[in-house]
Amino acid sequence: MFINKFLYFSDKLKNMKIIKWWVDRFAIGGLMLGSLFSTLTGILLLLYAVFFIDPYIKTGKNNTFGISEFQNGIPVQVKMPSYKTWTAAIPYPDSSGTGRIFLNTAAGPLRNGATVTTGQFDTGTLYVTTTDRMQRFLLLLPAILKVLTFSFVAWQIAVLLSTVRAGESFSTENNKRLLRSGWLILGIYLFLTVYEIFYQPFGAYTMHTFSGERVTDIYPDQQVSFSWLVAGCIFIILSLAFRKGETLQQEQDLTV
Repeated sequence: MFINKFLYFSDKLKNMKIIKWWVDRFAIGGLMLGSLFSTLTGILLLLYAVFFIDPYIKTGKNNTFGISEFQNGIPVQVKMPSYKTWTAAIPYPDSSGTGRIFLNTAAGPLRNGATVTTGQFDTGTLYVTTTDRMQRFLLLLPAILKVLTFSFVAWQIAVLLSTVRAGESFSTENNKRLLRSGWLILGIYLFLTVYEIFYQPFGAYTMHTFSGERVTDIYPDQQVSFSWLVAGCIFIILSLAFRKGETLQQEQDLTV
């Protein structure tokens, strides 16, 4: 039932001019450009990790071209298992022993008389510098894997859309493209999940706030969320649908 509806809507979409125009002008080209830029980014990060080649070029006193975020070091997304709360105060008081981080709000209020009273955070970015090649590679490995995964999947989708546009929606190659993309996403998701568990570069690191609070238990946060698992499963399910569609298409051609 699902496959028949899928085939029906696929035929309908092929006859819709606005969809064809969007796919021809933006979808395929945009995905291919995104894939190429992601590949280039992955190569730059790999060169930065292994050969210490900066992924940016200084074009002036305060201007750079490239991935300028790396001027301060390797950006690492981090998280703290227990939420830290902060309370606005003028000025920030001494450590209260309550686990709160105090914020000095003397810099200025929000618009329209609004004020910040309290909040909490559990993520942030630390910039790390090291001359150890292995540590640089391990710190950059998640970013390299994610951009290269996006590059591969975006290219596969672009090629798939081009074959759909040519009227070859249900083919063995399209099925393989979806299957490869799905398994790759799931593989990277599982690998980075294990990576987060076993690689702890900030195990003995402690931050101190202006109010004297000690922030410990800092861990890398590679932001490989549950959505990666869902996306991988969706690609695999679509590949099964395409394989079934290919079978039905072959039966239909034989009937005709």
